[in-house]
Amino acid sequence: MKYNFDYILNNIKTSEFISEPFEHLLIDDFLSQEHFNLLINNKQIHFEEVNSNNDLRDRLHKNNFEPIPFPGCTTNEDLYFELLEQGRLNEAKTEGDSEGVGIAYNLTNTNDDFIKHLIHFLNSNTFKSTLENKFNINQETRVTTRIQKYLTGYEISPHPDIRQKALTYLLNINKNKESENLNIHTSLLKLKEDYNFIYDYWNKNTKENRAWVSWDWCDIEKTVTKNNSMVIFKPTDYSLHAVKLDYDHLKQQRTQIYGNLMFSYPPRYETQNISKFREMIERGQR
Repeated sequence: MKYNFDYILNNIKTSEFISEPFEHLLIDDFLSQEHFNLLINNKQIHFEEVNSNNDLRDRLHKNNFEPIPFPGCTTNEDLYFELLEQGRLNEAKTEGDSEGVGIAYNLTNTNDDFIKHLIHFLNSNTFKSTLENKFNINQETRVTTRIQKYLTGYEISPHPDIRQKALTYLLNINKNKESENLNIHTSLLKLKEDYNFIYDYWNKNTKENRAWVSWDWCDIEKTVTKNNSMVIFKPTDYSLHAVKLDYDHLKQQRTQIYGNLMFSYPPRYETQNISKFREMIERGQR
């Protein structure tokens, strides 16, 4: 069966940029209702409630979801579920200023015709070129789009994304409308006034990558909760976003279409971490 996704391109082309808290697109009803229903009603993407973490782990694998390396996450399922059962996720930090350890799963294979065509389209040059034109990206990029699930405890502290990334896009494809009320969504943030010196530091030190920062240094300006809502933004020194999951993943799992445009030939950048800013604060160098 042939699926027509041209309307997706039109949604991007005709959407107006939102300037606060940083420039981004927020496109409600990104997929047509017909296509969205095909996705969320698919039994491989969303399965019935399970009774235990062991059942969840088995069901994820049976549906071809596998743990992947991802910021704030481990791929060690034994470790993650052991810490979760013991209530010790917050004791196992991964990187940056993360307050715990999470796990993310990627859909590795599907026999569903619609899902195959949709993900193929979202990895196509046509889709990539539309994004590049909308965001005025002139350097060569490569596109990666996939379906992911994130279990409770997953967290990425506020960060603007690395300089090697040209674009980030996230589409909520959760199981039902009730998911909009769960603590599972991406927030867009701004640094508090006392920490605006970090923006200035990133502006001036363009050979260093941008670091994660503390939640306490930021204010949440917006949270993208709506199902079938796509947020798209170009990483800049101001594009702070973050997520911290605390929910019952036995009933349903936070599910997204997650994608990036990455620069094909980025320069090398020096590694940076939050300790630099903490030292500057201690020295009164704001």
